[in-house]
Amino acid sequence: MPYRNASEVLPPDLLDHIRKYCTGMLWVPKVGEDFYRHRNKKILQLRREGAPVARIAREIGLSRRQVMRILSHPHKHGDA
Repeated sequence: MPYRNASEVLPPDLLDHIRKYCTGMLWVPKVGEDFYRHRNKKILQLRREGAPVARIAREIGLSRRQVMRILSHPHKHGDA
């Protein structure tokens, strides 16, 4: 899930409205627990395959710190 430039995907009036409340990075999560379970399983799978944290973070669209948090507590993050 790559980062996208809001000006490329949002109508200008909506973008102006959002700028009243936030500038810089804005995360818009997908709805549903399945999304997070699938994402976290993918992170754990990539790590088991030997992928470095930086690559995982880039591919998944999270910070390295967030990836490390998920990897340090796999039982809390959907590793079934």
